[in-house]
Amino acid sequence: MKNSWLIILTLVFVSCESVIDLPIEEPGSQYVVNSILNPDSVVRVYISKSVSLTDSAYFPDVNDAKVLLYENNIVIDTLEHQSGGEYRSMYKPKPLMNYSAEVITADNVVLRALDSVPAMPVIETPTLVRNDSGVILLNMFMEDIPVSGNIYLFRVFEKRKDNKLYKVEFSIKNFERMLSMIDTSIVFTDSEFNGTRKKMEIYFSAPYAQQIIVRVSIISKAYYLYLLTWTQNHLANGISDYERVPNYCNIQHGL
Repeated sequence: MKNSWLIILTLVFVSCESVIDLPIEEPGSQYVVNSILNPDSVVRVYISKSVSLTDSAYFPDVNDAKVLLYENNIVIDTLEHQSGGEYRSMYKPKPLMNYSAEVITADNVVLRALDSVPAMPVIETPTLVRNDSGVILLNMFMEDIPVSGNIYLFRVFEKRKDNKLYKVEFSIKNFERMLSMIDTSIVFTDSEFNGTRKKMEIYFSAPYAQQIIVRVSIISKAYYLYLLTWTQNHLANGISDYERVPNYCNIQHGL
């Protein structure tokens, strides 16, 4: 019996490697300030410092700053330091007011940010109907305050038996002027119903829900741009087709 052998010979050609060290000019560490104003909660400001691109450490907290809260250009409170870079005021922002935070660091760097708190959205006669397929229809009316350019953030959650909230994907019928989807939230302007009353039809499925929670907010343009850029960069971490963009920031002399 004759044995046959099949030999596969693979040749791999590798050129000589030239290693080129390119110096990377990295910006110095900057202060990072985060705060979201909400009429339903007290004011919290978080301060940290940025780190090198090659540094895997978390942003170090800043615990020795002074933080002033302004309402319509008048100082109304000095925030108290808590822990982990958090500074807190028990004051709750008011709708249709302008607020700014001034941060003075131990090395005398002054950071400022200015934004306004939009009006509270007006929701009327919400009703829920579930069809035989388990799809839930939420009917409600929104009364838009006659200020052109209101930006709405719409979110739906289901509370399950474990008493935790879970995000729910949903769609809005007959709505053409949507700005974007951010995670499972929908953002839109009042361009279709500025200063008028509009019927909203929202469809979603929540098979494990013990309770449905719908959150409708009017947000500032600055907060919208922050959410938009943060979402794109979050997607870019896992999807190569998404291009990273600079996170929107309205902090002077910081991030």
